[in-house]
Amino acid sequence: MLAGSPAAAERFDHRGAVGLLLGGGLEWKEGVAFDSQTDIGLRIPIDVGATYAIGYDGNELMAFGRVSLLGARVDTSFACGYRGYFGEDRFKTFFDLGLQAHFTPRITAGARVGMGVQYELSPLIGTYTGLASQIGFGNGLRFDAELLVGIQLRSYLLE
Repeated sequence: MLAGSPAAAERFDHRGAVGLLLGGGLEWKEGVAFDSQTDIGLRIPIDVGATYAIGYDGNELMAFGRVSLLGARVDTSFACGYRGYFGEDRFKTFFDLGLQAHFTPRITAGARVGMGVQYELSPLIGTYTGLASQIGFGNGLRFDAELLVGIQLRSYLLE
């Protein structure tokens, strides 16, 4: 391939990118309040968030809001953290480390960890799937495990 050809300029490392995350999946939640009321069951989370690449390797700061449906009440939460990537090719693995705060039906906050794989459809669009878990304390105790799929739309305008 010639150095000046468009294919030679393609890169998938996320360096200098800002992104939009749109995702959903399945979430298993177990929650218990201090008055012994329980909230256990399957949820469907819907995530909308943003990413900002930091450093030379394209790892990202991320934040997202979540609405989880199917329970007796709608769950709402906000998460922020760090996503570290392994690889600069179309396929790459990642890990998430962060904090997640839940606002309804009970206020809890705690650590969130996850891992997954991302496939870059183009330098501007990637799809991902991942597993994550969160434990939170506050007005009771909450644990959840989730399977997520989503899309990341990126821009390199700030580069």
